[in-house]
Amino acid sequence: MNNLALTERTAERFWSKVEKTETCWNWIGGGVGRGYGSFWVAPRHYLAHRVSFATAHGSIPEGMVIDHKCHNHSCVNPDHLQAVTPKQNAENRAGPMKTSQTGVRGVHPKGRKFRAAISVGGKPFRLGLYDTIAEAEQAVIEARLSYYTNSLTDKIPAAG
Repeated sequence: MNNLALTERTAERFWSKVEKTETCWNWIGGGVGRGYGSFWVAPRHYLAHRVSFATAHGSIPEGMVIDHKCHNHSCVNPDHLQAVTPKQNAENRAGPMKTSQTGVRGVHPKGRKFRAAISVGGKPFRLGLYDTIAEAEQAVIEARLSYYTNSLTDKIPAAG
């Protein structure tokens, strides 16, 4: 999306479809599924978060995608959006897959132990077997912080 310049009227129409909270600015207009908003700027529809990013920060560099740092797909707060590579976008996931048997991202049951694993460059990277979920989770977090460049969730200290 290069040089998307909104007219004043189009910008007013865009922001009228946003509900601001203390943190996220949620898109309440039409969408395309999974929480992503859609906005018409002639001659086509654009993802709402991409319009917000381009309006606030300028054109989106070729080959880059817009990552929601807040993990809220309906959020269009420009401070919550960043241009990243597709690899970095995949690294900044929140939580485990829906099919997780442990409820912890990257930790899987293996007999009476727990296997810790991450994906590096699309290839599985097994970290080892651990006696507890907590030990396996710590190994996964350390590996993601070492190998990933955009694992924002792992950089946030746990509330305690």
